[in-house]
Amino acid sequence: RFHNMVQSMPAKRVNQSCTGREAKAMDPKLYDAHSLAQASLHTLAAKMLHAAATAAAEAAVQNGDSYVGLLVVGPATGVNDIASIKKDVLPAMRLVTALPIRLLFADLPSNDSRMLLAEAATLENGENIWATAKVGFAAKRITESESLHFVMSLSTLHWMQQLPWGTDQAQLGGAISYVTLPPSPMAELRALADEELQGFFSSRMAELRPGGQMVATFDGETSDVSHQFSRTYFLAEKALKAMIEEELLPHDFMVHYFIPTVSYSEERCNAMLTECGLNAIEKTFLDIPCPYLLAWQANHDSVKHADEVANAFLACFKQQLLDAMAACKVPEGESLLQQLRSRMSKFVAEAPAQFHTGGITAFVHTAKPAAS
Repeated sequence: RFHNMVQSMPAKRVNQSCTGREAKAMDPKLYDAHSLAQASLHTLAAKMLHAAATAAAEAAVQNGDSYVGLLVVGPATGVNDIASIKKDVLPAMRLVTALPIRLLFADLPSNDSRMLLAEAATLENGENIWATAKVGFAAKRITESESLHFVMSLSTLHWMQQLPWGTDQAQLGGAISYVTLPPSPMAELRALADEELQGFFSSRMAELRPGGQMVATFDGETSDVSHQFSRTYFLAEKALKAMIEEELLPHDFMVHYFIPTVSYSEERCNAMLTECGLNAIEKTFLDIPCPYLLAWQANHDSVKHADEVANAFLACFKQQLLDAMAACKVPEGESLLQQLRSRMSKFVAEAPAQFHTGGITAFVHTAKPAAS
């Protein structure tokens, strides 16, 4: 009943305290303290997940299949994804069928799978639910053809697996992110990102059973609003350049550091979905406000707002910054991170309305056409 229904809405403002960032890159020690952002995206996706899970289970029954197959792409620690599976996905499926449910979690080789496997084991509760994990790349095939009924990928598809310039970042003019790039390298990166997202959609199209469903959330953009966290990239770039001017970091540091994410417009997503033959069930590009900015507007505590924004950025990118410092042979990386945090907090406190985590996130529900 979903296959011919398309809901495509312009960016809407979300009136609740949430912001988002993919958890995979987070420092595990800071994850719990600063991952409410990512968890809140799961909450916003709850209705979409429930509808897709229901339709996926119905497809398994209609196809006469002996199980319901689920794939989770980019679960990182698994904490937030598995919470959504327990709350929104499995209950919806169990209202439709008692068929065995097979869950497959796939993430990069660099992901620490120990916590993921421990979390996945909590799903096997004697209700004919079976979970496993493997190394897998979002833009490539992960499992056999037409073996899945449901796919979810929350807050991971904006992360690039490769960059068009490789390790040679001299042409970037000191830019550290997609949103701060000059026009030419920005166009190069966008083109490669579109190839990767197209690869994801095409690979999942091949793996889904007829009528299979997919829900994905990732960094979005509109003509006038960039993606969530994008303003913190301008903030980090400003703070890093200040530290270079103060000779706390070497002049070539920016050549070694880049945040490998790209945001997607609704127009580009539509073209990819059409190309691979997936039906768009619902597409929503939400303008999600920064919770710390909302708190500042209420209490005018710019110091707390500044610290929260700086901490949220470092929770995501601490390890990448340390790796860049190591590549530059910079000693005392942890100490320098504290100085970076201090400068970021200072700049936020001076301009709290300019530097925050708000922006666009895309919520996309698609389906493979049902068997005729």
